[in-house]
Amino acid sequence: MTRIAVLLKQVPDFDDLSLGPDHRLDRSTSKAKISSYCQRAIAMGVELAGTLGAELCLVTMGAPPARDALREAYAWGRARGVDAQAVLVSDPAFSGSDTLATARALVAALTRCGPFDLLLCGNASLDSDTGQVPAQVAELLGWGLLAGARHLSVTPVTPATGAVAVRPPPVTGALAVRPPSVTGALAVRPPPVTGALAVRATLEHDVHMVEAEANSPVVVTCAERLCAPCKVDRQEWAELDLGSRLTVIAAADLGPGPWGQEASPTRVTGFRTMPRRPSLGMVLSGADPAELAAKAVEALAGVGVGIRPPGSAPAAAPSPITSPIAVVGEPGDPQCTAELLCHVALFGAPVVLFTEHIHSPGSPLTEMAASGAGVPGAPSPEIVAFDAPTPRALVGPLAEWCGKRAPAMVVAPFTFWGREVAGRLAARLGMGLAGGVTGMSADNGSVIAFKPGFGGDVLATVSFASPIAIATVIPGSNPTVPVALHPPSGAPPTVPVALHPPSDSSVAPAVLACPPDPSVTFLSRRPSDDPDALRGATTLICVGAGVDPSRYPDVEELARALAPAAIVATRKVTDQGWLPRSRQVGITGRHVAPELYIAIGVSGRPSHLAGIRHAGAVLSVNPDPQAPMVRRADVSILAPFEDVLPALLDAFVQQRGPRAASPVAPPFPRI
Repeated sequence: MTRIAVLLKQVPDFDDLSLGPDHRLDRSTSKAKISSYCQRAIAMGVELAGTLGAELCLVTMGAPPARDALREAYAWGRARGVDAQAVLVSDPAFSGSDTLATARALVAALTRCGPFDLLLCGNASLDSDTGQVPAQVAELLGWGLLAGARHLSVTPVTPATGAVAVRPPPVTGALAVRPPSVTGALAVRPPPVTGALAVRATLEHDVHMVEAEANSPVVVTCAERLCAPCKVDRQEWAELDLGSRLTVIAAADLGPGPWGQEASPTRVTGFRTMPRRPSLGMVLSGADPAELAAKAVEALAGVGVGIRPPGSAPAAAPSPITSPIAVVGEPGDPQCTAELLCHVALFGAPVVLFTEHIHSPGSPLTEMAASGAGVPGAPSPEIVAFDAPTPRALVGPLAEWCGKRAPAMVVAPFTFWGREVAGRLAARLGMGLAGGVTGMSADNGSVIAFKPGFGGDVLATVSFASPIAIATVIPGSNPTVPVALHPPSGAPPTVPVALHPPSDSSVAPAVLACPPDPSVTFLSRRPSDDPDALRGATTLICVGAGVDPSRYPDVEELARALAPAAIVATRKVTDQGWLPRSRQVGITGRHVAPELYIAIGVSGRPSHLAGIRHAGAVLSVNPDPQAPMVRRADVSILAPFEDVLPALLDAFVQQRGPRAASPVAPPFPRI
C-alpha cells in the first residue's frame, strides 16, 4: 500500500511574539500554532491519502505541547474520512538542534516508522524561515525534492492505470546515506520503496514557474497557494485523545546519536537589537489633496528620505582566511551571483566561482568577476563552469570538489535553487549551514554569519563548529552591488565600475561535470517576473486590495517619478493574480528594507507589517483612520487614493526634479 508522511511544525504566533530582556524571543507570551506552509502540507496529505487510498502518517518534532499540532492535523483528516497515524519526536536530548541535527532526527524517525513513498512538508517554517530542513531530509534519505509546489498531481504507476514512470525508482536499499554529525557519520539506509508514484508539479520558484516531474520516493514542499490550509476550531481538537494512533519517539529509540546541540554544527552565539527610528505618527486629513500631498512630502524630506550618499565600493580587508571561498551562482541570475561575489570579495581571500556554462568565457558576469567584483584589492576568482539540470545534480560533484580543496566557506543565494544546493551539500558533508544571512565576517580565522530575525528587529550571530561554513545570502542584502548586469531599459547601473575582461579570456574555464538527477526532471522554466525588478529600488510602492488593477498605470507613473522604484503588493493582490507572487510583501512573502515605502489602499495586517519592519520611512494613503497601517506609518493621508495620487505625484516631482525618461517597472505578468 502507498504510504504518505507529512512533516509539520508548531511555531509561535508571530502577532504575539515579543523580545525578552536577553533579546531572545519570549515564546511564553505567544500561543503556538501550525506553521502556515505546514497547514497546506497537511491538507494536501489528507487529500492524497483519500484519493489514493494511502496510509497517512503525521510527524512532528518538538516539546510535549507539540502534540496539539498533531491533534489538530488528525482532526482535519478524520473529518474527511482519513484515519492517520501520528508521530511525536520529543526528548530533551533534542534541545538545541540546528537544522542539520533536526533533519537527522527526523530521518531516523521516518526510517523507524517507514517505509514511505511520498513526504510532504511546508516550504519553510515561519519562526526561522530558512527552508533548509526539507532539502537536508531529502539528501539524507537519498530522495528527490520538488520544492515550492503550486500545483501537484500524483498518480500510481501500475499496469492497471497505464501511468508511465518518469524515471525508474531507485533500487531498494542500494544506497547507504550518511547523516553526518560533528563527531562522525552514521550510516542510515533509506526506507525501501513500497509503491511507485509518478508526481507532476508546477513549482513556484522565486521569479520563475517550473514544470517538473519525479518518481517516488520524493519529498515535496508545499507553496502557500497549493490548496486551502488545514484549520480546525480549537474546540474540535483540544480534548482529542489520539490514543493508539500516537507514537512518541525519544532519542534513545533512534540510536546513540549524537543528537541536539552536540550534533549541531552551527550555534547562535548572540543577538543584538537593530535600532529603528521612531515613527513620526503624522496623520493628515482635509479636503485639499494638493495640500495633503505637499505636507506629506515635506514631512518625509525632514527625516532624510531621498537623501542618500553616492555608493562606493569598499576595499578588501586583509583576511585571516587562507582557504578558498566557493561562490555557487544560480543559473539564469547573474545579478544575484554578482552580489555574492561582492560579499566574499571583501574577505580578500581566494575565490572560486561556480557558474553555469553560458557565463563562460567573456560574459559580463565573468568579466565582472575578473575585476575582483569591483572591490579594490580583491583577487580575481577562479571560474568553474557547470551545467546541472537540477540542484541535486550539482551537489555530488560540488561535494567532491570540497573534499579536494577544503574551502573555508561555500556561499549560495537564498533562493529555492540555492537553498536546495546548500541544504543538500551541508547534509552530504556534515557541515554547518546558516540560511538567510545578510553578511559574514571572520574572527581569528573562524567564519561568523549574521542572520536577521523577528522581522528584522534583531540580528543573530551564527558561528560554525565545522571546518566548512555554508551560507545562503538573501538577494539584495548587499548595498555595494557593482553593476546591474540586466538593468531595466533606460535605468542606470546601481554602482558603476569598470569591467575588465579576463587576462586569460581565450582560455575556457574548468568544467564541473554533473550527472543527471536520478529522480527529478525539470521540464520547463518560465519567468513570472523580472528578477531585477526590486533590486536597487530605494522606493517601494505597495498596492492593496483596495486598488483596482485598472489604476495600476497611475501607480506606475508615480514609480517613474521616484526612480529607482518598484511596485509590490499585499497577499490579497497576489492571490488574485493581479501581480506576481514574487511581489508579495509580508511574513510569507518578501521582507523589504526600502528607503521609502508607500502603502496605497493597504490596511496593514500584522502579517504584512512583518515584511516592512526594516523600511526607512512609511507613507500610507488610506481613508480608514482605524487601519493598522495608519499606526505604523510615519505619515498617513486619510483620503481616497484616487484623489491623492495625482497630487502626490506632483509634490514628489516638484521636490525631486523631472521624472525618469523611461519606465522603471516592467509590465506585470499574470500567473
